[in-house]
Amino acid sequence: MVLTGWGANSLWILPAGKHRIFEVIMLEPGTGEALEVPVAFSEFHTQGLEDFFDACLAPDFFAEWMATGRRDVQFSECIGYKVPLFLGGEDCVLNLESSDIEIYWSLMGDLRLATRHLAPGASVSGMDIHG
Repeated sequence: MVLTGWGANSLWILPAGKHRIFEVIMLEPGTGEALEVPVAFSEFHTQGLEDFFDACLAPDFFAEWMATGRRDVQFSECIGYKVPLFLGGEDCVLNLESSDIEIYWSLMGDLRLATRHLAPGASVSGMDIHG
């Protein structure tokens, strides 16, 4: 099961070890990171969202985005980084844009795979995107 938030981050519900039935992992394509939400899926909506509300949904960042006059996010869209953080982009509203969620996830996945061998802070001189 996958739940998607406004900022392209997705919560993935995965089979876990013997002590928990399911594990919740938050994938953030703009940072290139996967973060474990340390609650079982059965507790996610009652305890997890309460304990990790800011980390999972970034409500202050969303309010900052909306305060710039942006419209609500449609179901097929996400708000993603123009320059992803793993390529040196800034974690600020000026570096955000509305994108088709499927294209954003595909592009960020391809960029992360192509650059994962680079040292932090390494520069990328250019890229080509072919459809």
